[in-house]
Formats: sequence, structure tokens, C-alpha cells
Amino acid sequence: MFLVIHFHMFRIIAQIGHSVGYFTVVTDLPKYMADVLKFDIKSNGFYSTLPYIAMWIMSIVFASISDWMLTKKWLSLTNSRKLFTTISFTIPGIFLVIASFSGCDRMMAVLMFTIAMGFMSAFYSGIKANNLDLSPNFAGAIMALTNGWGAVIGIITVF
Repeated sequence: MFLVIHFHMFRIIAQIGHSVGYFTVVTDLPKYMADVLKFDIKSNGFYSTLPYIAMWIMSIVFASISDWMLTKKWLSLTNSRKLFTTISFTIPGIFLVIASFSGCDRMMAVLMFTIAMGFMSAFYSGIKANNLDLSPNFAGAIMALTNGWGAVIGIITVF
């Protein structure tokens, strides 16, 4: 029982990390583009959507790569989940730091945010998909627990 609770705590911590990063970008990116990069409202709306379009497209790409690697038996299911979770945390972190050093170079900042959010979508092929791996019959309850805590803490940290 202890190991099950212990393992789910790691899942909750990973979900919290993802949610904090995601909600920070969701709430602050349009404000950053308006106040720092000085985009007008129309341009701000357009450029603020690019990271989420990249996230959507890349989530499909990462899911396909993950399934392909599993089919070829290049990685075990556990290692695949670990790999894509690691990608979803490290690469976006690097590109968000680079974005902070882009100064007022508007296109560089937009590109860095777009790349960061694109790689953040590897999370869905990582620990998000792991709910079904652990317990298919209780995947909904596990998702409710991890996603609920992650979302609540992610939203609180933004304020």
C-alpha cells in the first residue's frame, strides 16, 4: 500500500510541475506580449495562439513516436513514459530560459515560447498516458486525483 501511495505522490508532483508551467504561460504570455514585446491586440491574439497550435500538433507527433518506439520494442513501456516525461520538463525549461534572454526580439521570443510549448506536449505521451498503464479499471479516479491536485496548485501559484 505504501508503494502505491508513494508512486502516486510522484505522479502528483509531476502533474503539479506541468500545471504550474502550463498555467503560468497561459496567464502571462498574452500580458508579456502586450507589455514587453509591445504587440497590438490583433497581433497579440495571433502570436499567443502559436504555442498552443504547436502543442496540439506536437502532442500527435510525440504520441506517434511513442507508439512507434513501443511497437519496434526499442523501449519498454516504463522507459517510454520516463523518456517523454523527461522531454516534457527539460526541453521546455531550456527554451523558456532562452526566451527570457531574447530581450525585445519579438520573433525570437515567440519562437522560443512556441518551441517550449511544443515540447511540453510530450507530457501527454509520458505520465498522462501512464494512468491507463497502471490501472485501466481505475484510470479515471487516478486521473481525477493527479490532475485535480495539479490543476488546483497550478492555478494557485499563478496568483
